Amino acid sequence: MNTQLQIRSSLAQLGLRITPLEMNIKQELPKVEIESKPADMKIQRHEPVLQADWTQVWEDLGLKRPSTLAAERKTESEQQALEFIQRTAQNGDRVANLKAREENVFGNIARDEFFRRRGEVQVVLDALPNQGPKWQVDVRPPEIEITPNQPVVRVHDTRPQIDVRLGDVEVYLEKEPIVDIYV
Repeated sequence: MNTQLQIRSSLAQLGLRITPLEMNIKQELPKVEIESKPADMKIQRHEPVLQADWTQVWEDLGLKRPSTLAAERKTESEQQALEFIQRTAQNGDRVANLKAREENVFGNIARDEFFRRRGEVQVVLDALPNQGPKWQVDVRPPEIEITPNQPVVRVHDTRPQIDVRLGDVEVYLEKEPIVDIYV
């Protein structure tokens, strides 16, 4: 006898059911605050300097320099003061001289003073100079110093919001294995 054995088989079939991972990330833009302070500014002004040279004007008018003129006026004033003292002393002597017996002494002294002063008439003619004084003006620009201030930056960062739904893998037997044995 010849027995035959026959085996028939089919493989099992696995099935996979995959649910993918879901991830949602949200993040708002960071809030930025910038505070800017104005720059510090320092201004230093310089007053202008004005100088006048009158030398040519005085020469055109035939006048002397102020320093020379002041020295001459001082000398003249001292001379006039001495002459006044001398006249006052002489007039006092005239009044005190009882021997001479001058009549109307005070009237005579007043008349003499009047005619002495009347003879001192001064006539001054001024003419315009050929040119004016030389002016020198020194004007300096202001000194400006600017110091910028750094801006103050504040960043309010927000954390991201992460929403995760885990995926799933389900393994199942879609087709069972079969083993058939026939004799």
